[in-house]
Amino acid sequence: MKRNYLLLLVTALLVAGNWSFVNGQVAIGDEDAPAADTGISLLLDATKGGLLLPQVEITSFTALPPSIVNPTPAPDSPVDPAQLGGLLVYNKTATTDAVAEKAIPVGIYYWDSTALIWKIIAE
Repeated sequence: MKRNYLLLLVTALLVAGNWSFVNGQVAIGDEDAPAADTGISLLLDATKGGLLLPQVEITSFTALPPSIVNPTPAPDSPVDPAQLGGLLVYNKTATTDAVAEKAIPVGIYYWDSTALIWKIIAE
């Protein structure tokens, strides 16, 4: 089930990139940006590394970590959890949600802005 979520996420990102009409192609880990006619808007060179997600400490399934709510430098307007749908992070510390009395394992999570909760993708 977790692999299905990850596959769905990657597919959605690839499809969204192909429907982009903006010529803002970017390459990471490669010297040349992808050509505009390829439909690729972001190219990660996997031979030199991988994708590093933001590492946070999730302490509650229903709350955003302080590093997201109160970033440095502070934004002009407060962070609205309902506007962060799809935020992808890596929870680097296993802990327990004191309110839900449920374990929060280390792994990759995304923020569900409809339910306002963290959902795990992969441990």
